[in-house]
Amino acid sequence: MSLILPATESLEVGLLVNNAGFGLAGNFLGHDLKRELALLDVNCRAPVILTHEFGRRMAQRKRGGIIFVSSVSAYLATPFEASYAASKVYELSLAESLWYELKKHGVEVLALCPGSTETEFHELSGVRAVAAMQVKPVVGLALKKLGKKPSVVAGWHNRLLVGLLKLVPRWITTLTTGRVMEGLLIRRDDD
Repeated sequence: MSLILPATESLEVGLLVNNAGFGLAGNFLGHDLKRELALLDVNCRAPVILTHEFGRRMAQRKRGGIIFVSSVSAYLATPFEASYAASKVYELSLAESLWYELKKHGVEVLALCPGSTETEFHELSGVRAVAAMQVKPVVGLALKKLGKKPSVVAGWHNRLLVGLLKLVPRWITTLTTGRVMEGLLIRRDDD
């Protein structure tokens, strides 16, 4: 952050995409606490700092857009990715709240909630990708929906999942998700 803000002081940023983030897959208690806290810094703290700074500039100009890349994980507890899922709940809630607050200042805000997408995310986090979407349609959807609604779920299968989650008690979805995640974890030599 200490480099980004001074380096952009003279720039008129019209669109901020809070896309940086990472996940940690595996047993929460087995993770290094410093990595858990770094995840919160990148996934939660950095978007707050950037949105506060650039959001103020946009509000002063009475125009701009901010996209938070949340996740379908924001809609369900995700065992073996607990902090990641919690950070995405935070981003979803922050974006939807700011959608309301900032629209009167001409700043459009959107929470983009994709599911598995073809990026390096899965390899780095240690979980296998399932039904991964191409990046381009996900980005296109975000740009199309910015200014029209507070959040959007990318992919018909993800929209179906999020809709079905409303019909099932949370403890059942947590139990089911935990069992699925156990099967998706990439076992490493140090596990």
